[in-house]
Amino acid sequence: MISVRRTLTLLIVIGALAGCKAKPTHVTDRPEISKELEHARVAETSENLWEEWVAPPADGHYFAAATGHLNGDAIPDLVAGSFDPGGVSIWIGREDGTWQMSFVALPSSEVRDIALADIDGDGRDEIVIVSRGGIGGLLILRAPTEGPWGRPDPISSDPGFESVATGDVNGDLAVDLVVARGGDREDGGIEMWLGDGRGGFENHEAIQTGSAFKHVMLGRIDGDEHLDVVAAGWGLDQGVRMFHGDGTGAFAPGAVLGVPGFYRRATLGDVTGDGRLDVVATTYRSGVRVFPGLDPAAEACVLIEDGSFWSPLLADADGDGRLEIYASSGNGLGILGWVHRKDCEFDPVVAGLPQRDVWFGLGMGSLYRDAPPALIATGFSHGIRAFGPASSAVPPGGNPRVVRGPEAVEERWANGNDSFTTALGFDEYRLGVGDVVRVRLFNGDAVEEVETAVQTDGQILVPARGIGSIEAAGLSPAQLKHVMIERASRVWREAEVEVVVLQYHAHKVSMLGEVRSTARNDSGPGQYALEGKTRVVDFLSKHGGPTDRADLNRVQLIQPDGRSSYLNLYRAVLSSDQAENPLLNEGDTVFVPSVTLSNRRLVVLGEVNNPGLIEIRENITVVEAIARAGGVNARGKLKSIVVIRGGLDAPEVIAVNLKDMLELGDLSSDVVLRNGDVVYVPHKAIVDVREAVAAIQPFFDLILDTLIIKELANDED
Repeated sequence: MISVRRTLTLLIVIGALAGCKAKPTHVTDRPEISKELEHARVAETSENLWEEWVAPPADGHYFAAATGHLNGDAIPDLVAGSFDPGGVSIWIGREDGTWQMSFVALPSSEVRDIALADIDGDGRDEIVIVSRGGIGGLLILRAPTEGPWGRPDPISSDPGFESVATGDVNGDLAVDLVVARGGDREDGGIEMWLGDGRGGFENHEAIQTGSAFKHVMLGRIDGDEHLDVVAAGWGLDQGVRMFHGDGTGAFAPGAVLGVPGFYRRATLGDVTGDGRLDVVATTYRSGVRVFPGLDPAAEACVLIEDGSFWSPLLADADGDGRLEIYASSGNGLGILGWVHRKDCEFDPVVAGLPQRDVWFGLGMGSLYRDAPPALIATGFSHGIRAFGPASSAVPPGGNPRVVRGPEAVEERWANGNDSFTTALGFDEYRLGVGDVVRVRLFNGDAVEEVETAVQTDGQILVPARGIGSIEAAGLSPAQLKHVMIERASRVWREAEVEVVVLQYHAHKVSMLGEVRSTARNDSGPGQYALEGKTRVVDFLSKHGGPTDRADLNRVQLIQPDGRSSYLNLYRAVLSSDQAENPLLNEGDTVFVPSVTLSNRRLVVLGEVNNPGLIEIRENITVVEAIARAGGVNARGKLKSIVVIRGGLDAPEVIAVNLKDMLELGDLSSDVVLRNGDVVYVPHKAIVDVREAVAAIQPFFDLILDTLIIKELANDED
């Protein structure tokens, strides 16, 4: 078992390397937004461009989504690619506006991109998947004519693909595939598969090799009828690159837009209103940029100058003929929006879109028949949300669902739930069938005491004069006390009552998976009663805590209605993120999965947006590990990142200065991580060892006895 002394020794090493407070830098992980943009984001007015629509209940972690017609009817369907757990979620639309969901699991995989297209000409869309990890490559998933969904068919097993675009590039009326591949100068590129119209594909000559790309799209950029390629380059010698198609499947290199850097995604549209196409690109740590007129000599328009953004999207929500620009933030800023004013100036828009948390994919697609396309956003932990133009009628299907978030967690049970109530201004247990209470009644002369249980009809019996049977279910002890005093006062002049809950039986929650059993009989997997207002971390800790095999990065909370969400308990404890530590209600099930079921063998802790365990599927570096953990937050000290390696008895501590690497644009000194490494990003303000210990100690208090870090450190490469 890891001793407290050994843990504190490790923290002392980390704290000592953290050093003094870092100097400010123009490179940030949570960019400063202008006052005008902040005002536009917080404005709650009738001017909002978007209104939330009902979307499939899809709590989880998704990179991308697409809509189409999988079963050939006129009702739109929705597909989304998940990275935790890995797989494809499919919602078949119904006539009444609801969905029938299926899930095709791709174990230990990350689905990076999704596209829908009719590749075999049968009138039904197939699902084109770009996946990395356990089942990686370019895959095709075909809808079954009857029965459950099967497994996807591989087109290529290359693990480095990042995104896919579909279209007819050679004029034969069949769907072709263009794929962006990441990696480095040796194995990156843009590849192409030509379709035969019957569902088959043949690998064609690559459009580009020797460069890494994160995203590729098809469009017409040079005025002819042939499809061209726009690709977001990834690297110190990369920009947004264009390739001109001739209609036969051949492409010629075109202009390169932007200074070299790490471009995440790009999209095309006339955002300046001058009749020429422009490119909007999102970047890693360099904000969002517009390249007017596809002109490499033109000055780029900077919408926001720093921060990491994932997807750009162009839409005309208010129908005024001007395209708005939207971008999803990887730094917890939600979805930002702008519209062109003049020259290279853009105004923020009052959008009505999410203002916080990490979001990835943005797209436009039809969710309802006879309704305008919706803006569909996919994100980390919050699944899928859909927004329709505020100027259009809201399609039938009920009120927009409440998506779990920092405020929604509190608002959801603002007045209590089945197990507790705040009716009297404080949190108190709500009595239910099976609970046992002790009632003491002072009638002015003597004290009468009785222990009684809440019966199946919700009542308790107090065999004292003036009391008798009382409805107790749904009341708190304090509320029950007031009812009894009111009744007893009709008989007794100075009646006093005390109500104490002796046994809790009414409101139960199931806990399954990697839950530790101890000598106590209320620990380990099982069903346990709530005793009032209780959050997931507290409930797990009280009933044994996680085992040494527990994966606290993706604990599943399943509600009685079948909806589920994935929780990061590392983030809940380290960052006090209540969105990852929701309140429990009667009938909930908490499932703690096993880390041994995946390839998770790396821990990222400290000032990152999503601390916890991540998978190692290939050689990764500190930069990529931190990116997978959601990036460094505004409190992180880039200059003093440390890697702990080799076990807790004699740890090797490697200092990593990410600040210098990013400022100099040189990632050559980035550290390649090994199985079992622990990456720690300290707080900027850490100047004292005791502060470091105090900041991270709650995390160790939760998992100290789980041996997770010890298990990781002892694993061999």
